Amino acid sequence: MDSSIVYFPALLRENGYFTTLRFKKDYNASCPKNVWDKDDFWDINESLEGRKEKQPFFIFYNTWISHETRLHHKKTAIIFSGQFRVYRQY
Repeated sequence: MDSSIVYFPALLRENGYFTTLRFKKDYNASCPKNVWDKDDFWDINESLEGRKEKQPFFIFYNTWISHETRLHHKKTAIIFSGQFRVYRQY
């Protein structure tokens, strides 16, 4: 990737923000190490560890649910115990 491109969280850090990301780093490109202050937490309570008092923050909290899981299934009804039907919406 072009080294002149700056990631949004890096811009926030330059302006005093504490930036944090929940694990998932799917950028489709390499990511410089100075983008996030913290990028390895799992529990939301850990997300701001290391932040200074009253420091503004930006949290990117990924859910680990991928859009990819919805690409490769047939559009058919799924029956659960004969009680009701749930149709795929994609």
